[in-house]
Amino acid sequence: MLHRWFPYGFLARLSVSACGALSLLAAAPSPPGAAVLAWHSPPPGAAWVAHSTVTTILRYDMNGVLRAMAGHRADPIETIEERTRTLANQSSDEVAITDDYSRRYGGARSTDGRIVRRVRRQLVPVDPAGTQSLEPYLCPGEPALNDANPNPSQFTACSSPQPPALRRYEDPGDAALAELPSGPSQPGRSWSFTRQVDVGREFASGTLTYVDTVQRFEQRGEDVVAVIDVAASGKVALTPDLQARGFHPAIMTLTGTAEFDATTGTPATQHYTGHVAWHASILGVPLGLLFDETYDATPWHKAATP
Repeated sequence: MLHRWFPYGFLARLSVSACGALSLLAAAPSPPGAAVLAWHSPPPGAAWVAHSTVTTILRYDMNGVLRAMAGHRADPIETIEERTRTLANQSSDEVAITDDYSRRYGGARSTDGRIVRRVRRQLVPVDPAGTQSLEPYLCPGEPALNDANPNPSQFTACSSPQPPALRRYEDPGDAALAELPSGPSQPGRSWSFTRQVDVGREFASGTLTYVDTVQRFEQRGEDVVAVIDVAASGKVALTPDLQARGFHPAIMTLTGTAEFDATTGTPATQHYTGHVAWHASILGVPLGLLFDETYDATPWHKAATP
């Protein structure tokens, strides 16, 4: 006697609503079993805009006696870097990248208050096959933080073209999608590549080998998005002055998930965490430096050419 509790008109509307919902579900496109992953330049007269945040924390691993002697000098050191990259269509051969980033020293809750803003402008070649990243990279001999010219007015290209494997990226997270496979990819497909990276901008550097694996494809509106597992590891060395104090190169690991929009040919959401621990023995006393990084990026979006 269900009709005694629910009027007929309500049941009729409920039935119509249910049928409509079912029809929408039936009409929703299912994600494809395979898709081509390739970087796309921004359309003429447009630009890609990318936002990312890199948070790093450096901790000291020492015994209680040393920690008491060091006092606040042994407190963790946190740095938050907010970055906005604009990639404009320069020509069919290259994109003009404005890399605008601010570094907040001491973290969000610090009383330090120092925020240093820098801008970098680079012309990056476009790979016609779309397998090589459009992310900016450092030229040979270029400092990680160019305080001599923190806001250049001109776009410059590296004086000698760098083979992809020799490109040095500003952060390990920037290189997570540095290379994509050719041809259609299916869930489970893996590929590997090696890139040079800076760690903490000017704190350390080394070479990481990345293994990317397509986990699945998702249909998001009209776009097909690949969800990719990222795992990287490699040896990184501290600056020469710290190496002189006995800190040896150590293995850094980076893991996380990347999304790549196969329709637009641009990255979507990215999240990675990295860790490395360097150790030394100073006057017979063990001392460690523990470095942790969190990399978060939002999907690239299209904007008018600035």
